[in-house]
Amino acid sequence: MDRPLTLPRHWRRNAGRLVKVSLADDTTLTGRIGDSDEEAVSVDVDGAERRVPYADVRKALVQIEFNRKTSDDEKDAE
Repeated sequence: MDRPLTLPRHWRRNAGRLVKVSLADDTTLTGRIGDSDEEAVSVDVDGAERRVPYADVRKALVQIEFNRKTSDDEKDAE
């Protein structure tokens, strides 16, 4: 189930998660949620940080990941 992000606290709570963001200019970003404050959020899109003001976000949904490797999983594999 996708979870919509509508408030700054939703972005903070989901830091590190994968998100799909539809912007007001009809572009779409998919990346990892980084730092956020009361005005904007940083999203890591293919290794590049992009700061996105909440005012530019039309819709944002946390994406479900079934096979995401965490740093703990990577250490166990070694």
